[in-house]
Amino acid sequence: MKNNYYILFFALCVSAVCAKDIRVRSSEALRKKLTQAPYSLVLFYDDSREMKKDKNARDAIDNMEAMFRSLSKDAPYKDAQLQFIRAQVNREGLHSVLRRYELKQLPAFVIFLGREKQAVAYGNLYRDDVEQFIEMNLKNKMKEVIKQADELRKKRLEEAKIRAYNRPYIYGPYGYGPWLYPYGWYGYGRPYWYGGYYW
Repeated sequence: MKNNYYILFFALCVSAVCAKDIRVRSSEALRKKLTQAPYSLVLFYDDSREMKKDKNARDAIDNMEAMFRSLSKDAPYKDAQLQFIRAQVNREGLHSVLRRYELKQLPAFVIFLGREKQAVAYGNLYRDDVEQFIEMNLKNKMKEVIKQADELRKKRLEEAKIRAYNRPYIYGPYGYGPWLYPYGWYGYGRPYWYGGYYW
C-alpha cells in the first residue's frame, strides 16, 4: 500500500513543470535557455562591484533578486512553464545583449516568446508591477498552457491509480507442499494464488 502512495506522489510531482530562477553568465547560455521554454521572463541588470559600492543600489539589487526568486516559485507560473532568468550584464559574456535586444536602461524586465523579444519594462519594479507586466503580456497564453497542464496532471493521476490497483501480489502458499496453483484474478486484475499440496 505504501508503494501505491509513492506512485501517486511521483505522478503529481512529474506533472508540474517547475519554473526556476536561472542565472546565466553568457549570451550563448541565455540563447540556449530561451529555447528550452515556451516563454521566459528575463531580468537584465548590473550587479558589478561599482554598483554595489552604493548601499541604496546594493539594497535595491538584493531586493530585486529576492523578489525574482520568489516569483519563480509561484504555482501558476510553474504550471504555465514560465521560465525566470537573471542575466547579469556586467559579465563579459553578456555585454552584447543590451545592443542585441535594444535595451535602453537597466534594470530591464523582458518577456520572450521562445527567442523573440515580446515586451520590456524598465526600472526597479515592485512585485505587483512585475505580476501585472506578466499578466498583461502572457495572460491568454498562460491560461492555455495551465489548462493543458491540468489535463495532463489528471491523466497521469488516473494512470497512477490504475497502476496502483493492478500491481500483482501473491497469497500463500496454503496447506503443505511446494507447489503453487494459479486460481484466477482478484479485484482489478491482481492475481492471487492458492497453495499446493502433495498428492
